[in-house]
Amino acid sequence: MLKKPASAEPACRPGRVFKFGQEKGFRVTVARNNQDVASEELEYWLSVVTGEVPQPSDDFIVIAFPTNAVRDEYLVDISRRAESEVRRVLASMLGDSRSLPEWDALQLVVLDAARSAGMLPSGAVDDSLGSRPQFSDYHRRAILAAAGESSGPTWPGLTWVLDLLPGSPDRALAVVSAYLLAHAQVLPDLRITGLSDAAAIIRSRYILGETDAHHRVLSTIHWRDFEFLVAALYEAKGYEVEVTRAQKDGGRDVIARRTGADAETLHIACSRGTSKKSAAEVAALNGRLDTGERASRGIFVNIAGFTEQGPGTAAKVAMEMPRINLLGGDELQWQMNEHLGADWPFRVERIIAAARHGQHAAETATSDCSS
Repeated sequence: MLKKPASAEPACRPGRVFKFGQEKGFRVTVARNNQDVASEELEYWLSVVTGEVPQPSDDFIVIAFPTNAVRDEYLVDISRRAESEVRRVLASMLGDSRSLPEWDALQLVVLDAARSAGMLPSGAVDDSLGSRPQFSDYHRRAILAAAGESSGPTWPGLTWVLDLLPGSPDRALAVVSAYLLAHAQVLPDLRITGLSDAAAIIRSRYILGETDAHHRVLSTIHWRDFEFLVAALYEAKGYEVEVTRAQKDGGRDVIARRTGADAETLHIACSRGTSKKSAAEVAALNGRLDTGERASRGIFVNIAGFTEQGPGTAAKVAMEMPRINLLGGDELQWQMNEHLGADWPFRVERIIAAARHGQHAAETATSDCSS
């Protein structure tokens, strides 16, 4: 039987204390990058998750990788791991249907406060086609459970996603992303981390394989998620970001604003297509910079890059337009690594969920101020 590591101090997940258990005072709180330590921690963690050894305490983390170092150690050689082990780890992170009474009660307190503050509709509920329900389906389940009118779980499980693997990993990822999107406002942080870790496993084992993770992630995620990922990049650069509605917006997929001495407004066009953008498309973006909210600069992001050979190329036209900057796939990856960390492909769902949450909070605040 594997023994619990005696002196490891791995890098803990943000906002979390990594606990293997309380006996002998073993409590990891200090960050230290050490591959041998991470490997030892990983093997013990796996022995608990797969049921080889009992869970040492209730607060032992099994629904997510306990540290970034453990996650990276697992993903680096995931293609050589046993399928049965990978599926056990995924099952633990995806989770069965369950209720979280304390967390559900807290969410109902938040809901009641929002209603008292006039942030929720009151009076007769609009039940017409396309109307927004008064409560989310999660809140409805939590209310019924709190009233003793339902004994069913408040949180639906996702272990059925395993039935999509290995044949349809793209659809498995879509399910996890949709779950995060639907519940980002109410999920506990550790559940968001765990689902993000599950997505990283699915992507690393069943999609990326031995290929370059950074490029494959950028070229395979949904186009709308790509816009939120670009927004997260510019938020990390110090901008306030806004992802525009999913419509033809004249090259303004993302608006990034910065105040202060270096104040500016950027209109960012995002494309993850497979063809290079032409000089005409670059010129069109330049011509729209003064439409609506005037932009200081326009940023054209395209994973496939821009035409560079022959007369009138996109690169040459951009050089003649001081307010236009081109950002191809290689440069985008470099900036993502610099501002979001080189391991961002393993955290991409969490990054996108955070960006969506931030936009929702900003829109809610703006709505409150205008009402």
